[in-house]
Amino acid sequence: MFLKVYDNKGKTIDRYTILFEDWHFGKSCDALTISENPQSPQGVYSRGEVYQLNDSLGKEIDFNKLPEITKDFVIDVIAEDETKQQLKDKV
Repeated sequence: MFLKVYDNKGKTIDRYTILFEDWHFGKSCDALTISENPQSPQGVYSRGEVYQLNDSLGKEIDFNKLPEITKDFVIDVIAEDETKQQLKDKV
């Protein structure tokens, strides 16, 4: 799975943007925007698409630089997606 992680250093509550595929000009890309602790009552996460890369996403960082709780959440999202796809393939 392709992952690209951006950190805007807390300029917005959805600090991190994770791209699940390579972005190409003129094409959208599946993305997850999340706070540092997306499962907290004050946390946020949103699944959507990125249509352009710009400075508001922040700087690209290595996935391993994310806080553990954030990495765990992203891994759970990926696992859920893969499980859903496996179930769809069986039907």
